[in-house]
Amino acid sequence: MSKKEKTILTILYALFAAAAFPVFAGVFLLGDKIPFFAGLKLSLPVPYFLIFLISLILSGVFVFLTVLAGKKEMSEKESWILTGVFAVLCIPLYLVSFRMAKEIAFHLPWDVMVVGGSAKSVAQGYALAYEYYYSIYTNNIPIVYILAKILKFGTEHNYLPNPEYLWIQVLCVLLTLSVLFSTLSVKRLTQNRAATVTAFLMGCVLTGLSAWKTAPYTDAYGALFPILCFYLYICFKQAKKPAVKIILLLLSVLSGGIGGLIKPTVYIVVIALLIAEVAEVIVRGKKEMLYLILAAFTMAAVLFGVKGVKNGMADSMGLIIAPNLEAGVAEYFYMGQNEATTGAYNSDDAAIYGEFQDKEKSERTKEVLHRAVRRMKEKGPFGFVSFSFKKMVMTFSDGTFGWYNEVWIDSFYDPCAETDTAAGRLLRRLYRFEDPKRMVFAAFLQVFWFSALTGIAALPVLLFIRDKKESKDFALNVFIVTVFLGIFFYQLLFEARARYLFIFLPVLLSLSATGFTQLSVLIGQKTGGKKQS
Repeated sequence: MSKKEKTILTILYALFAAAAFPVFAGVFLLGDKIPFFAGLKLSLPVPYFLIFLISLILSGVFVFLTVLAGKKEMSEKESWILTGVFAVLCIPLYLVSFRMAKEIAFHLPWDVMVVGGSAKSVAQGYALAYEYYYSIYTNNIPIVYILAKILKFGTEHNYLPNPEYLWIQVLCVLLTLSVLFSTLSVKRLTQNRAATVTAFLMGCVLTGLSAWKTAPYTDAYGALFPILCFYLYICFKQAKKPAVKIILLLLSVLSGGIGGLIKPTVYIVVIALLIAEVAEVIVRGKKEMLYLILAAFTMAAVLFGVKGVKNGMADSMGLIIAPNLEAGVAEYFYMGQNEATTGAYNSDDAAIYGEFQDKEKSERTKEVLHRAVRRMKEKGPFGFVSFSFKKMVMTFSDGTFGWYNEVWIDSFYDPCAETDTAAGRLLRRLYRFEDPKRMVFAAFLQVFWFSALTGIAALPVLLFIRDKKESKDFALNVFIVTVFLGIFFYQLLFEARARYLFIFLPVLLSLSATGFTQLSVLIGQKTGGKKQS
């Protein structure tokens, strides 16, 4: 490994450790004892520390199996067979997911209800006209358009018992594919059978069992695209033929761009891709410049295209937008500094749009930034660090990703698809807040989430186990760490909550299984085992 490579990776891993380790320690050891916003605290039947100890045992099993599996390299034929096996396994995963979703489905309030209601109107042929909500949150325009198209298709084809179930069915397909690409990403990164199985298992539990598959909204609908961008970039870096590499790179950026149309935070993965390519140019010189130029040009074209597509969607739905009301990064940054909700959504902060509704957006942006900076100054350096710590523990401490804190039942689907069976009744008790035992289920999810965080925390081991002469994985290592740092610092600086992590869950699970593999390689080296390629 060259001096430049080692320096860049050292900086990135040091930043990773400084940012993530204290937060993860706070999550594992203190949990809800930290005084963050009470409305987002997850009440569990056992202490967080006990859950952490159980998760360590589970993590130990994952690492042990990965050590055993790492002694023999995976052949190309076996790799293709494994891909086929996991693709086939995703079929029952989807079927079970959709069966569960039909049992527990209900209409959620807040944004999900607003978006769903608008989609129904559009599907029935009504024009939305002026909507104050969509003038502020223009990012929700594409999901309304998409859901309206799905609902119209379901209505025209007599999808029973209710065409709205097609929203959930499509969502289950997208989430199942996200589990598949998370698994395949780990297979490509590690070439380790047990690590690949670990990624699939964690995906089945944390994604497949998640109740968010019943919420037709951006957080879940967009979850496929970050991991698809992630996977295609890995394929690009490992491809040999220039033509294939170019195609894979373009597909990677395009998938991130399409995802950004649904949820702009997906651009974090594309930004990490560009940073990795910049690092590659710094290390390898001009011969890598072509790929950086292609990626940057494609991303610029995507951003331009996304704006045009969004405007076209709004026009097709008869939606009239007040451009001066559109929320920007300044408003989310301002809300992210709110002490009352520890940086989560705050209705008092949202009143800023009404306060400046008759003024230019630039005036509001200037005032919002002024207020945000004032909040930071009032905290002081130590206060800001303390606030940030509480905020990030709040964000990473909920393995249900806000389901039991941010969700309540508005109304049920009509007609309802639920069945009067023991399994159906149990599911409704667990997911619909009808039984105290639901928190035992939440604790079960928490064990897997804590285990996933343990694997992510192991990523810096990469720095210590790579041979000094080995540099073929440099850009991938930069990409992996930068993706996590992007997710972390986005939550740190702007409005944050556990729900906002769900869209990145497949990527985070890929990072986790990769981290377990790094631990297994280190253990293998310590015990004289064969080093993995």
